[in-house]
Amino acid sequence: MLSSCNNNFAEPLRQRLPAQVFNLIRKIGNLAQERGFSAYIVGGFVRDFLLGIGNLDLDIVLETDALDFVKILKDKFKLNVVTHRRFGTATVTMPSGFKIDIASAREEYYPYASALPAITYSSIKEDLFRRDFTINALAIKINRDNFGQLLDLFDGLKDLTEGKIRVLHGKSFIDDPTRILRAIRFEQRYNFTIEENTARLIEQAKRKGMLRKLSRFRVGDELILILKEEDPLKSLKRIYRLCGLGFIHPLIKIDKMVSRQFESIKREVILFRRNHAGRSLENWLIYFMILTFRLSLPQIKRLCRDFCLTRRDVRKIDLFKRNATRTIKLIDKDKSMPAHRVYEILSHFSDEAILALLCLAETRRARIRIKLFLNKLSQVKIELRGQDLKRLKLKPGPKYRNILQKVLYAKIDGKLKSRSDELNYARYILNK
Repeated sequence: MLSSCNNNFAEPLRQRLPAQVFNLIRKIGNLAQERGFSAYIVGGFVRDFLLGIGNLDLDIVLETDALDFVKILKDKFKLNVVTHRRFGTATVTMPSGFKIDIASAREEYYPYASALPAITYSSIKEDLFRRDFTINALAIKINRDNFGQLLDLFDGLKDLTEGKIRVLHGKSFIDDPTRILRAIRFEQRYNFTIEENTARLIEQAKRKGMLRKLSRFRVGDELILILKEEDPLKSLKRIYRLCGLGFIHPLIKIDKMVSRQFESIKREVILFRRNHAGRSLENWLIYFMILTFRLSLPQIKRLCRDFCLTRRDVRKIDLFKRNATRTIKLIDKDKSMPAHRVYEILSHFSDEAILALLCLAETRRARIRIKLFLNKLSQVKIELRGQDLKRLKLKPGPKYRNILQKVLYAKIDGKLKSRSDELNYARYILNK
């Protein structure tokens, strides 16, 4: 996919994109042409498209005021548009739910090293120059007259072909030290190489302690992106060798044990997604639980607060940290343990925490029981409801929960098969 006749990718775009998406891009490009300015697809989509990798995260940049343009787009094509005035961007949502982000071309300048950038509107050249690496500074024009034409101002296509990560200017890592982490993340994701001068610039930024000057929120943001990679261990090992991980927390390190646990998580996540296609899983959260496991609970809570994690994620992490060691001992304690007891011990945890427990468990017995819960016991449901107990003349109250739990445990142990069995067992409990 890295070459096309005269660097025009109109036909490959038509073949690779869903028809509705392709047609909308054509409409946006045609409207831009009519209004007298240029429009481009930019960013990660272009990079991955040229590499032949599926990526439908579409960003369009306009050499005009994006907010004015999307008003016209909305009226003309009756699209759902949400504007983000603070950032001068908008999101267009198609009836199918597919989204395209639209922004004005802009340039950035940094008031001081590692600061968030100030933004002014500009040309596509300046917009591409502000980006992190040459492979991310490619654009495809979508105007009617030049639809599909590749814009490559910084030899990004050459670097893609040669598998190189290259910054656009010498102050790149000083302006934004998170680019150090992104350089490594892209290098490891695509099996590329950080080219020599870029590697020297990383070393200079490291000696100046640039990563430690980042806000804690930005460090957390980049760490989560790394942990969302298919194989985050590769990136973390590379960062550990180049920069250490003290900028995340002084006690975090990548040793043989953590490496083994990360490899285990990778295998178990693949199995989980294969066996439980309908269940969502935040795989980064599993890696985070393991990466921070040696820290104390107050230290982990501080990290979560610094990284601005959601309350839901913090609850999952907190429950795991408080109970992981005790739970693994409990699940491994008795040679014979009824299935409902396994369920009782593990049912309070999220799927992410269960997989983290599985990777911490060292005995065969504990691992078998955790897998039994994950793959079978956690999916057992009863048909009996509170209304059924009401028909049995039981007044609503705390007893409902107790009886329904006993029925569930009996079903988990294989004693009940049908709704009729559940009802009869509830009668038996009431008459005892």
